[in-house]
Amino acid sequence: MLRRTLLPLCLVAGLALTPPVPAQDAQEERDRGFIVALIEDNLASPGLSVRIDGFDGALSSRATLERLQVSDESGVWLTLENVVLDWNRSALLRGRLEVSELSAARIVVERAPLPAEGIEALPDAGASGFSLPNLPVSVQIDALQAERIELGAPLLGQEMALSLDASARLADGSGAAVIAAERLDGTLGNFAIDVAYDAAETTLAVDLDISEAAGGVAATLLQLPGRPAIRLTVDGNGPLDAFAADVAVASDGQERLAGQVRLSGTDEGRLFDVDLGGDVTALFAPRYQPFFGDDVALVARGLQRPDGRLDLQTLQIDTQALKLAGEARLGADGWPVYLDVTGQVEAADGTPVLLPTGEASTLRRADLLIRHDAAVSDNWTLEMSAIDYAAATVELENLAVSGSGILSRSDGAVDRATASLSAALAGLDLSDPDLATALGRDMTLLTSVAWTAGQPVRLDDLDLSAGGLGLTGAVEIDGTDPEMPLTISPDLVAQVADLSRLAGLAGLDLAGAGEITASGDYAPLAGTFDLALGAETRGLAIGIAQADAVLQGESALTIAARRTVDGTFVDTLRLSNDQILAEGSVRLLAEDSAPRLQGQSSSARLEARLMDGTVLDPRLNGEVAVAADLTQNEAGAWQGTLDAVAPEGVTLSASGLLTGNAPAVDFSASVPRIEPFAPGVPGSLGLTGQAAANDGIWSVDAVLAGPWDVIAQVSGPVTGPSPDIAFAARLPDLTAPVPALADMPALAGPVALEGNLTQASGIWQLDSRVSAPSDITLRARGPITGDDARLEFAATVPQVQDFVPAVEGRLDLDGALAKMGADWAVDLTARGPYDARVTAQSVLTRAPLAIGFTADLPRLAPLAPVPGGLSVSGEALQTETGWRVDVDGTGPYAATLDATAVLADGTPSVTVEGQIPDSSALAPQLRGPLNYDAQATQVDGAWRLVASVDGAQGLAAEVEGIATGPAADLDLRVNVANVAPFAPGLNGPLRATGRLFQQGGGWNLDADASGPLGSTLTASGVLTGAAPSARFSLAVPDIGPLVPDISGPLRVAGTARQAGSDWDVDIDVDGPSGTNAAVAGRIAGGGQLDLSVTGSAPLGLANAALAPQRLAGVAQFDLTVNGPPGLNAVSGTISTSGAALSIPSVRNGLEDINATVTLSNGQAQIALGATPQSGGRVDVSGPVTLSAPFNADLSAVFETRVEDPSLYTAVVQGDIRVNGPLTGGASIGGTITIPEAEIAVPSSGLTAVGELPEVTHLGAIRPVQRTLARAGQGLEPAPRDANGRNGPVYGLDITINAPGRIFVRGRGLDAELGGTLTLRGTTANTVTAGGFELVRGRIDILQQRFDLDEGTIGFAGGLVPNIRLVAVTETDTITASIVVEGPADALEVKFESTPDVPQEEIVAQIFFGRDLSQLSPLQALQLANSVATLAGRGNGGLLEKLRGNAGLDDLDVTTDDEGNVALRAGKYVSDNVYTDVQIDQNGDAAISLNLDVTPNLTVRGSTGANGGTSLGVFFEKDY
Repeated sequence: MLRRTLLPLCLVAGLALTPPVPAQDAQEERDRGFIVALIEDNLASPGLSVRIDGFDGALSSRATLERLQVSDESGVWLTLENVVLDWNRSALLRGRLEVSELSAARIVVERAPLPAEGIEALPDAGASGFSLPNLPVSVQIDALQAERIELGAPLLGQEMALSLDASARLADGSGAAVIAAERLDGTLGNFAIDVAYDAAETTLAVDLDISEAAGGVAATLLQLPGRPAIRLTVDGNGPLDAFAADVAVASDGQERLAGQVRLSGTDEGRLFDVDLGGDVTALFAPRYQPFFGDDVALVARGLQRPDGRLDLQTLQIDTQALKLAGEARLGADGWPVYLDVTGQVEAADGTPVLLPTGEASTLRRADLLIRHDAAVSDNWTLEMSAIDYAAATVELENLAVSGSGILSRSDGAVDRATASLSAALAGLDLSDPDLATALGRDMTLLTSVAWTAGQPVRLDDLDLSAGGLGLTGAVEIDGTDPEMPLTISPDLVAQVADLSRLAGLAGLDLAGAGEITASGDYAPLAGTFDLALGAETRGLAIGIAQADAVLQGESALTIAARRTVDGTFVDTLRLSNDQILAEGSVRLLAEDSAPRLQGQSSSARLEARLMDGTVLDPRLNGEVAVAADLTQNEAGAWQGTLDAVAPEGVTLSASGLLTGNAPAVDFSASVPRIEPFAPGVPGSLGLTGQAAANDGIWSVDAVLAGPWDVIAQVSGPVTGPSPDIAFAARLPDLTAPVPALADMPALAGPVALEGNLTQASGIWQLDSRVSAPSDITLRARGPITGDDARLEFAATVPQVQDFVPAVEGRLDLDGALAKMGADWAVDLTARGPYDARVTAQSVLTRAPLAIGFTADLPRLAPLAPVPGGLSVSGEALQTETGWRVDVDGTGPYAATLDATAVLADGTPSVTVEGQIPDSSALAPQLRGPLNYDAQATQVDGAWRLVASVDGAQGLAAEVEGIATGPAADLDLRVNVANVAPFAPGLNGPLRATGRLFQQGGGWNLDADASGPLGSTLTASGVLTGAAPSARFSLAVPDIGPLVPDISGPLRVAGTARQAGSDWDVDIDVDGPSGTNAAVAGRIAGGGQLDLSVTGSAPLGLANAALAPQRLAGVAQFDLTVNGPPGLNAVSGTISTSGAALSIPSVRNGLEDINATVTLSNGQAQIALGATPQSGGRVDVSGPVTLSAPFNADLSAVFETRVEDPSLYTAVVQGDIRVNGPLTGGASIGGTITIPEAEIAVPSSGLTAVGELPEVTHLGAIRPVQRTLARAGQGLEPAPRDANGRNGPVYGLDITINAPGRIFVRGRGLDAELGGTLTLRGTTANTVTAGGFELVRGRIDILQQRFDLDEGTIGFAGGLVPNIRLVAVTETDTITASIVVEGPADALEVKFESTPDVPQEEIVAQIFFGRDLSQLSPLQALQLANSVATLAGRGNGGLLEKLRGNAGLDDLDVTTDDEGNVALRAGKYVSDNVYTDVQIDQNGDAAISLNLDVTPNLTVRGSTGANGGTSLGVFFEKDY
């Protein structure tokens, strides 16, 4: 340090004394560069650098510089700005340093500098008297000023700014200094120091006054409670032999500590007396009151003798818990002559006392005893103990230290000293668990120390033991030769019996045992050493598989290293075991060393050889070798090469300049074949690049070429103030490395990555982009370091259907990874098609790790045929043994879900439970809630499952057993209390049991079931494996309850076997009434079918769907299915012969049905013939396409008799054709001829109460509902198409010809009509044209017959005919018309007249030829009854009831034109003999008799009371 200081001073002085020379400006320019470099280089030291800017005036008396910065490895710690030095250069020639001004505008001290390298020489052991330094020149500084000094918080605990104004002088051993400083940062603070010493008079004057307001630096550093205002004063003046100074410390204006320091001269030397005391409790936190108490005293008195001896006559420190007292005398050689010191720390009540230390430490008791009296003996003793010490990081139950030895003297000076030391720590408890594991609970130390004048100090028999660690050996410390530096020579051995105790401290999973040796010499003051280090390990492992494989067995490490004035040398570096041999050496020459000056250079060499690379990786089958060679060139820059060779031709190399002004390193790596290292990855891997530095900033430029034509690049500066690393990579085809994606065209194409990693203001920023096929993108950007680190990312899949065809829409993922205080948190949100949304949040650095998540899909209908959506939320929590995941939510059918998964090491388990509140939403047949639960637990690697479903009308299902592994075996049970809700027509329970198990490497199934009708089902098979197969058998004792027309047993049996990727099937069906079927063939793996289907089945199987119609007969079928599933693949025939169809609704049917349906090329050719029960013939033929829209070209030719008993009976002949799609749009056309028909006009009143009211069916069971539906009386309207129509619509073009013989009869009507009718439009909107006109007819009312004058039958958009019949008659007063019109099933009668009169009057005139007012009651009754009958509302009235009660066939009351009344009664005596009796109002009777000889020939005779008789023969025929 002295050399570094004197050199620049001498240079500056020499320059100052140099006379001026011409070309002054050029000289100053040269000198300025030279001087700045000289000053910077000489002020710098290892780890310390100086930078000067704006230096001016090197050759003048006023020198300035704009900025001076001093830096160490952590950066700038001292900055001076605008520095001025105004001094007298010529005064140096007179031995004086005269400075008029030394000032700086700003001084910034950020922190304390890092420790300098090396250790300065120790001060002399002997003491010297007080004096100021005696410099070779006198010093006088008139003004030392700083406008602003800024001190960083690391220095004083808080930032501080102050001003400085000072002056100083030093000459001939005398000096004075005046310093005044004031704080400028808002906190009041003044620092005044005035010190002077006169060497001639030996007088000293001290005046110190330092004060700070509350919160100042002193209160903060001393950790005073409340950080009060502080003031310190020291005031003293006088000669050193009679000097006294008053010392006072105050806080918040109150004196806390005061006293005096006195010096007085005597003949024996100078006495000193320190006596300070006071109540300092206010200066410490209240918790320290038990330690200090109310009165603290510090007393020290003694004598400093001129020969260097020191007598400490009194030493006393008293607090409430601390007592330290003693006396000591030191000889001139510094060794103690007399020692008697005792101390104790203990609370009065024996409780632990809080010590006034930086950390909250407590101590129950401590004792100290040191004694030696040379006047008595050479022996000395030391005893120290402590009980129950506790601090934040350590607790100790007991500490015991003892020492003893001798201090042997010769001629009054110590020439030999010894010490035997022992220390024991018991009950050691460290808060650091890793350190506690390493050291254990107890520690012991034993050693002996010996010193003899002129000989080194030796520590022998050193034995340190802690836990499983041990250190033994000796150390010699030699400082005997003043020409040689202090030397420490260790000879130590450290044993570690179990390296795992050090695993926590090392941060590695250590194992094994080891021994370390160290021997040699070390001179700490000179910094030189010559050491031999060795280590031997047994079974060493560090928790890294590759390193453990290399270090297994016994390993040895040898290092021989030395450091001299020429440099540092590692002569031997060797690591060896059975797997590896590594050898090397290092030679680092000092810049000014002799070898360096002779042209030699520094170098380093390392060679390593791994005998067999498979210990690292099974793929490295062979030797691995690495060699590195470094040298230092003449400019001091390091350069070198690195080469590595591995099996399969793998190479790695690097070479270039590592240090210097422009370092640059070229590097490359090559893997000729990747396949041996990454199976399935073709090609090679090559890396080339360069790392170079410019102005200390390193940049890299590298290119990587790999398999599948992958290219990756990295370039840009990686160090310096603003690193900017650009990276990019491109994969030409994503399907190349992932062949499975070849079936997904949307992912065929290139994938590219590009981005930048930059640093600004110490913060690293990432901006990266990924583009993939189908416009998939990913972006991540943001700061990744610093307090506000936040990496935001977003990904987009524009078209999800490119990957999942059934899902349409866009998928977006966005989120952020952000720093929150000391933690890192992630927040993700995904939004997808159908408003799906998934979120996840977690704080990644907190323990235990917890991940919260939600998933919502408002509608599942686009994905599955279920109502509602899905909404779940949960948390995944990391536990000591694994993970626990809790999920709850709702789903389709309002189902609830509550699930817990415990993913523990070795025994994971999953529990799920929930409910569907209304199971009818799941299936209409169900009622009530449906509950489900499941538990799955993994034991010995296999999952055991217990699951059940129950509720909803006695439905229950259970699964229990081992679900995974080679021993998987599951029991299955299903119970249905009654199958009626699921299978209409069936009644009774269903029971099924089964077993699903692993056998022979595949899954097998055995199942049995029993159900209604005594049915049974058995099934078994091998579901997976090399040859899956299945066998089943179904038996129903009697299918009569299902098919009422057919009874008998049904049996279905079959097998299926896999042949390669195909399946061979063979199924047989046997049933009653000739039912049989055989299905055999192959189902290919691609879905192609090759099947034959033959057999027969009774047509009665369709009766349940055709009711009330019924089929009888047997259908034969012989079919083949060849091709993909669908009707186009079916060919063959379906035929029946002699079948019959009953149609009760029309009182008709078809008999002798012979039909053949031929299937071929996706078309069915129909040929059907049948005989109606009413006579005639029906033939249907033509093709029908078997795929939508089912185009047909059918022809129907028929001749038969049809009837609706309530409306019509007709003989119909027709030729109708259906052409076009049967699903809607086909046309129906042709001609229908009606040779003869009779339309019956029904009575709308069926009973005495008239028409029946509408019937509402309450609680109709399903069989009743089906019957009503078939009768057209369903409880719900028939389904309609999108336009509101009932089913498909067909076009119409039909002509109906009826030349005559269409009769309308009923309600007294008898009419014949004829004509032509056309039907056009559609079946949904029929348009009719034409109609039937009256040929002849009559109407009979009240035994009066009227001829019809007008009559038509037409249609108005429907198929129910509209009838209009009119009869005209004349009376004496009016011309009347009787009109019967309306739909055939709802005719109405009305009466019209000219002139217009009320209908009642018209009726009376027509039937009785008189006014209504002139009718008798009986006539009025007859009139009303007849009109009601004609209108269809009559029920016979009173006479009808009398006739019925009397058993008569006819009972009537008649009147003649004069109003005479008569009663007539008639009855059939036999089938063809009818008689009646008539009695008039006078009592005269007459009887008549009718004999029907034939249907058209009748003989009539009569006789009366008045004697009249008649007889006649009548021939009648209807037309």
